[in-house]
Amino acid sequence: LRPSWAHLAKPAESAWREMKTLAPTVSKLQEDVGDTLRNLGVAFHFEQPIKNGLVRPDFILTGTLGGGGKDLSRIVVEVDGPHHYSKEPAVLGSGGDLEDWFGGGRGGGGGDGDDVGVATPGIGIGGDGRESLAGGRWPLGSTVLRNQLLHSWGWTVVTVPYHQWEQLVTAEDKMEYVGGLLTAAV
Repeated sequence: LRPSWAHLAKPAESAWREMKTLAPTVSKLQEDVGDTLRNLGVAFHFEQPIKNGLVRPDFILTGTLGGGGKDLSRIVVEVDGPHHYSKEPAVLGSGGDLEDWFGGGRGGGGGDGDDVGVATPGIGIGGDGRESLAGGRWPLGSTVLRNQLLHSWGWTVVTVPYHQWEQLVTAEDKMEYVGGLLTAAV
């Protein structure tokens, strides 16, 4: 924080904590993911503040996964709806291709070709916003910051993006999807 802005730190933190103490708005997508976690037999705390209220993850998992007894105690599940993403503007290039507005490459915006790796579905690359997402969706800075903070505090962040969830039709599809994300995370 620049010295000229230091006087804003305490009021900003106070306002943030006050906002985080308000009753959360629960989406149908969050309810659906919660139902899926219950169907998998996964115990969780819903919208419970951590770090003295700095962050309130959607689901803080507790207990174990399945018969294998895989510990879930340091995993959070974040349900990322459309307001967690920006949409890459479509710019038609010379060949009619969609050009990367973020810097020329199809990866994370560097344009140098070395950042085109694909992360495990649903688990970001360290929450740094470099994961290539379907349809030109990019996580907003606030989403990236949330994931980085949680990771720095020792949590594994599993994200359930709305655009992938919408493709799942049956309860079995959803259980397989979430179960796969959790298995990859432990």
